[in-house]
Amino acid sequence: MKACSRCLTTKSYEEFSRDRRKSDGLQEWCKACYRTWREANKERVNQRNREYRAENPDLLAAQGAAYRSRHREQIAAYLHQWGQENRDRKRETNRRWRERQRAEAK
Repeated sequence: MKACSRCLTTKSYEEFSRDRRKSDGLQEWCKACYRTWREANKERVNQRNREYRAENPDLLAAQGAAYRSRHREQIAAYLHQWGQENRDRKRETNRRWRERQRAEAK
């Protein structure tokens, strides 16, 4: 059991998100309090995320490339399954892509 430092309620460990930086490995706020705070501060959080992405494009690109490299097989399997389940959407997307490529080539 752990007490949430925001609502001061004692809750089970499952009701807290993980945080490796903390000595007990859990966040200080429970999931419900954190969710409430994020909802109340949605624009502030979104603005901060936009600024971070604008300031760190190289870092984020490197992290994305590393993730794709580590999970190449899972990504390929997902894309294959998605293509099988969405044949019409994939066909239409490919048709539009080919049209754009032909138009750019002219």
